Amino acid sequence: MPRKKVATAKSPAMDFLVSFMKARPKASYGEARQAANRSGHTVYPIMWGRAQVMLGRVKAKKRGSAKAAAAPAAKRRMAVRPGVRKVGRPRKVLARKAPGGSARVVLPIQDRVALESWQSFVAMMNAGSKVALQYDGARWVLVGV
Repeated sequence: MPRKKVATAKSPAMDFLVSFMKARPKASYGEARQAANRSGHTVYPIMWGRAQVMLGRVKAKKRGSAKAAAAPAAKRRMAVRPGVRKVGRPRKVLARKAPGGSARVVLPIQDRVALESWQSFVAMMNAGSKVALQYDGARWVLVGV
């Protein structure tokens, strides 16, 4: 069975850290950092972890494995479930264009009075006047302002 090739350090600070960890296996990160500062090197916590991996003290996961595992989980969370509101901005709903080019609005009108009310609303708007809705306690009434 072939032996695993040990990675080599690519910076003087990493070389110092690996040699320090070989000489003092029980040393903590703080001790290694102080020794590196005295030697003129800067050591960061990520370097400590990579040096431990290089020396075989800890096992490292394959790089990018967490991101790859999170992608299917995110898709499962985003699956449409009945009765659950999606998070985020709602989709843009475009108004359907009528053959004449203007947007078409369909209103549910149930009786003749409602139709006349809407016709008066449209007439007031076309005349350029302002229109307001006013609630009289039982129903909404269009009022010209």
